[in-house]
Amino acid sequence: MTSIVIKLSSRTLPNPDLDLRYLIPDLLKERSQETIKDDGYDYGPNDSSNLYLFLTTDNPEKAVTCITEVVERETVLDNRLADHVVVAIREGESFKVVYPESYDGTFVIE
Repeated sequence: MTSIVIKLSSRTLPNPDLDLRYLIPDLLKERSQETIKDDGYDYGPNDSSNLYLFLTTDNPEKAVTCITEVVERETVLDNRLADHVVVAIREGESFKVVYPESYDGTFVIE
């Protein structure tokens, strides 16, 4: 299983409704025809304004394609996702950012 993390920050979201923690994984599960599975959520241990959505998949390529399409096209609870998320895949003990392509920096859960 491959782990994927989506990071959102209540500081940048126009509507930081906590229902996002359920709606986004459910939307991704549906759109991926259950290739993507919800694996919970958590808040940053050092910054509780960060919300991390954890997902798993057996097909990372298909999952990343689906996530990218949903993020670029969807608005959830008045939040245009493309403007507010970072998506990373776990690689051993670290993460590789797969969205946005322009992301410059290290992805850590903080």
